Amino acid sequence: MFSGIRGKLVVLVLLIFGPALCLNLYFTWALRDAGKAEATAQALRTARMATENQSEEIEGTRQLLITLSKISRIRIGDKQRCQRLLSEILNDTDQRYINLMLIDRMGQINCKAHDQSYHTSFAYHSLVGKVIQTRNLVVRKFPLDKEGKRVGVIFAYPVLNFSGSIAGALTAIIDDSWIERQENDILLPKEAFLTMLDEYGVPLPGKASQRSFLPASDSIASILSRGQTVFEDWGRDGIKRIYALAPVAKANNRLYWCVALPSEALFSRAESLFATTLAILLISGLLVLLGAWGIANRMILGPLKRLVDATRHLADGHLNLRIGPIAKSGELAELSYAFDRMAASLEQRALALERSRKRLADILAIAHEPIISLDYQFRIRFFNPAAQKIFLYSAESIIGEPLLRLFCEEDKKPLENKLHEFTTSTDISFSFESDLRCMKANRETFLVELSLSKLNIGDEILYTLILRDITERKKAAEARARWSAELERSNADLEHFAYNVSHDLQEPLRMLASYTRLVKQEYESVLDKRGNEFLGFAIDGATRLQKMIRDLLTYARVGRPGIQLMQVDCNKILNEICLDLSGLIGATGATVEKDHLPCVLGNEIELRQIFQNLLVNALKFHGKETPHIHVGCIEQEDSWQFFVKDNGIGIEPRFKERIFGLFQRLHTQEAYDGTGIGLALCRKIIDNLGGKIWVDSQAGEGSTFSFSVPLNRVDMDWEHNYSEAISH
Repeated sequence: MFSGIRGKLVVLVLLIFGPALCLNLYFTWALRDAGKAEATAQALRTARMATENQSEEIEGTRQLLITLSKISRIRIGDKQRCQRLLSEILNDTDQRYINLMLIDRMGQINCKAHDQSYHTSFAYHSLVGKVIQTRNLVVRKFPLDKEGKRVGVIFAYPVLNFSGSIAGALTAIIDDSWIERQENDILLPKEAFLTMLDEYGVPLPGKASQRSFLPASDSIASILSRGQTVFEDWGRDGIKRIYALAPVAKANNRLYWCVALPSEALFSRAESLFATTLAILLISGLLVLLGAWGIANRMILGPLKRLVDATRHLADGHLNLRIGPIAKSGELAELSYAFDRMAASLEQRALALERSRKRLADILAIAHEPIISLDYQFRIRFFNPAAQKIFLYSAESIIGEPLLRLFCEEDKKPLENKLHEFTTSTDISFSFESDLRCMKANRETFLVELSLSKLNIGDEILYTLILRDITERKKAAEARARWSAELERSNADLEHFAYNVSHDLQEPLRMLASYTRLVKQEYESVLDKRGNEFLGFAIDGATRLQKMIRDLLTYARVGRPGIQLMQVDCNKILNEICLDLSGLIGATGATVEKDHLPCVLGNEIELRQIFQNLLVNALKFHGKETPHIHVGCIEQEDSWQFFVKDNGIGIEPRFKERIFGLFQRLHTQEAYDGTGIGLALCRKIIDNLGGKIWVDSQAGEGSTFSFSVPLNRVDMDWEHNYSEAISH
């Protein structure tokens, strides 16, 4: 029902009108509740009015008892004089009271105005106890005969003796005629009732002695026990009423005025207003729905039907269709205008698409690489001129043939498997990883790379194949491989030559140094000062050259096959180096701070050379301050980063790369001895481990040499195990 536009418009009207209807219902219901609240307040006001109407008389009784309680004969309890006084006062009150009595603390009647006996079971002692407790006026129900058929009201006020304590209570008794008089004096609304109740919900006798308008006494007593003053309940006559309760006297919870107002009379106006408003809202809502239905048919559905028919024709390919204006103004007029613009745009795009197809055909015709279009069975549907030129097939002779016809027999099966995988996958393109060999019409073969893409056009799947002739590129790659192997062999020969030269030079150099020292020992006294100085230069030069050759030999051996990699404990290496350098450390007064270092994958001898060179440099190049060296390590994401920090002379930033070069020195031999190979050796070792080394320093501010070692090294060249060691 609501699937069409008409139904949706009705739902829209309901969505708009529904909240308004609910809001009106809410306010109408609120007015009804307000009427009920007003009726309840009226009942409570009536009950309080009853209390206020008799409050003056109760106050007069209270003032009379207060005045009498201050008379000395009353306070001392003089029975004869007190009885005479009470009789005189009773006669002067125009029979307002039926008796006045004085009761002592034990509940015994001391004296009374009339010698009239009442129900002996009346608890005078309880009355006096309440007076002593409240020290104020107490009002209670009072039985006037033995059977309890006549009931009055007793007022009691405390009497103080001359010591200030309560000696008893002075009481005044009023009969049931006073209750009837009060009920007659209060103006009540129509069909309302007024009566007096005790604390147990029992009504006192009055003009409506049956009291059928009241609920059950148990229900009233329960409500009084909860302190509730207004409630709605059913009377014993079957009529629902609002009941309001108010105490007869202030601070008194024994007697209550009860006002009963019929609910129907109180709520009739609110109920009538609610019913009338609800009927008006329902009728107006029905009229709005009918109006929306008619307006939708005339002003919306008709124009939309024209628009739907025109859309169907447009979908059938009638791109020259125009609908024209279907409304004078508004959204429907804009919609018809937009439809005509869309139809015109589609017509222009169709023409542009046709032109694009022609341009694409031209581009494919002049492309230098073979481009082949295939259907879902991988049969050739398009064969561009470049493909015709390379394969020596004409388009007419090859179209409709399977793609595998263009490939050599040994490559057909692997290619067929790949094509099958591609058809079942979600990928839109793939490239064949291995080289494929194609065959021309003259049986000549050549190597190609293959790229295949997939395109879904409606329910049809088209494949586009691009081939690249890689014969020349393959030949160039093979030539580069040969050159690389030749270069690697040449470098190995050169390295071996350098190693042998540096190794073979040591023996004659050692002989030269030894004999030079012997000459100095034998002829030092014969030679003059200048001769000894020249001889010292020769010995020093030979020694330094010997050390340089030894260091060069060590440098040449780094990275050669035969280096055994294992897990090396850097803490052990550092402790052993500090023990070896203890003499130099003691001579300079240096302190070496060592953090806990990890175990790394490397060669123990090479790692020892790194730490020893860095520590020796830190001890050698110190300033005026006592050397302080800190060795630590930081774990990075993929490597261990070691650092050696000192407070020495530092390095100018422009020399930060130069110091890692072979035989590079920043100071003279007289200032600091050395060969300039130590840091170059460190860099070569760390490079072979797959890490890097650098320095952070400023002149005069110390230096921090850092180097990194990979956490896990995978290198096939290092898997071979050799036993050749590196001398140091």
